[in-house]
Amino acid sequence: MKKIAICLIPLALIISFTFSNSAFAAGKTLKIAMLLWRGETKAEQGFKDGLKELGYSVDYTI
Repeated sequence: MKKIAICLIPLALIISFTFSNSAFAAGKTLKIAMLLWRGETKAEQGFKDGLKELGYSVDYTI
């Protein structure tokens, strides 16, 4: 029982920090420079979409 509690406490902390960061993301503006070899691919678009879903306002320099 004690082992389960020891494993669940860090997991609960990680989950709570993950969701709390997205709540505070609305007020943050990020500045991201992207150096792209082949132009914007699906990977970069997914990165941008992920930040948008988390509520970040981002200024990209490509």
